[in-house]
Amino acid sequence: MNSTGPSATPSLRNPQTQARHKHEVFWQITLPLILGIIFFIGASVFVSLGASGDASRWADATLVWLIIPWLIVSILVIGIQIGLIYLVVKLIHKLPSASYTLYGFLRRVHEVVKQVGDKAVEPVMKTASLRGRLQALRSRTTWRG
Repeated sequence: MNSTGPSATPSLRNPQTQARHKHEVFWQITLPLILGIIFFIGASVFVSLGASGDASRWADATLVWLIIPWLIVSILVIGIQIGLIYLVVKLIHKLPSASYTLYGFLRRVHEVVKQVGDKAVEPVMKTASLRGRLQALRSRTTWRG
């Protein structure tokens, strides 16, 4: 069979797209990761070989760098909480009128359903009532008899 015909299976990946993907992975993931590791190792060697008198200053700087991400996360969480509080206050103000409107609508639905149900059951009730009357009349006539 000819593999260049229309029935040939297409290649799994486009070579140009795959090459561009590899290029982007190198520049966006691999290179920054390698540079970060080299920087971390270099800073570790520099700090460990440095004078011990500067250790307190390096410890303070490290502490600041450890606190900054948590500070940013805390500010975001506080902002989200403020937004949620604002929305809850707005909801509390709108809830009574919306609930009353919903209550009125549900009362109308209840009345309509009740009327439809009563009309649907009416023939059955009349038949059962007539049957009960006939049985009562029959039992009365047989009792006197």
